[in-house]
Amino acid sequence: MRKEYGAALRELFAARMKTELPAWREVPAPKTWFFPGERLYVRDDHPLAWQLIVLQPDMKDHDAFNIEIGWSRLKRVPELSMRPCMEAPDSAEALVREEHVCRLGDMLPARGQPASGWILDARTYSTDFNQVMAAMAERQLKLDKQQARIAMQPFVDDAFTALRERGLPWVEGRLAQMS
Repeated sequence: MRKEYGAALRELFAARMKTELPAWREVPAPKTWFFPGERLYVRDDHPLAWQLIVLQPDMKDHDAFNIEIGWSRLKRVPELSMRPCMEAPDSAEALVREEHVCRLGDMLPARGQPASGWILDARTYSTDFNQVMAAMAERQLKLDKQQARIAMQPFVDDAFTALRERGLPWVEGRLAQMS
C-alpha cells in the first residue's frame, strides 16, 4: 500500500474507533507477531476473553487493506504463528481455540473483487500487464495527504460498517457460545 494511503487509513480508522467504539483501546502490536503498519485494538472487559481487531494494510504493492477479528482466551495480544487461522470462522474447531483470528473480508458476501477485504485499485491484482503498468505509473505521481484521505474515506466507512454489523456481532456470538 502506498505510504500516503496507509497513513490516511490508520488515521481515519483510529478516529472512528475512538468516537464509535470507545470501549476498545489500541495496544502496541509486538513485532514478533504483527507486521509493520498493522494496528491492534482490544476490548478486555469480557470475563472469558479479550476481543481483537487488527487493521491490516496490504504489505505488498496493492492499495488494499483488511480487518482481522477474533479473541484471546489467554487475555493477551495473540501469539499466533499463522494469521488468519486455518479454521473456518463459524466452525467448532475455531470455537475451541484459545486464540483465533479471521479476516472480516472473508465473512462478507463476494463483491466481485479479486481478493477479500477493501481494494482501492484492483488493477494491481490484474493479470493484464497494461493495467498493472498503468497503476504502477500512477504511483510515481506524488499524492498529498488530503487526496489520500479523500480516496480512503469511503473504504474506511464501508469497512467500519461491516465491522459493526457483521464482525463485532460475530465475535460476541462466539464468546456467548463459549460460556
